[in-house]
Amino acid sequence: MNRIRPYQLLFPILFGIILIIPILNDTFHFVEFERNEENRTFTDSIQFNINHLDDFPKNFNNYVNDNIVYRQPFLNLFHSSKFYLFKTSPYPNKLIIGQDDWYFNAGKEKKYMKD
Repeated sequence: MNRIRPYQLLFPILFGIILIIPILNDTFHFVEFERNEENRTFTDSIQFNINHLDDFPKNFNNYVNDNIVYRQPFLNLFHSSKFYLFKTSPYPNKLIIGQDDWYFNAGKEKKYMKD
């Protein structure tokens, strides 16, 4: 019979920890993240109506997407990687990165600039 080696337990344990962290954070509020960078309304509670059950999956999905503990750190990591690794603007509709890392507005001012 094959014995289980300690490194074979690494991924199941990490997976369990990744699943447990949001539950613990929702219960004990270890870390609070601000949601002020997005220009939209967030779903802060789940709407459940027994007469309209077709809306429940959409509402539940919106709630989980808006309130999961990994959302803000992953968004920050995404924007940082776009800027530092790929040298592109994290907000291409608002900001253009020029030569020597100069920043320019990307609204109406974009039509006056050379590409």
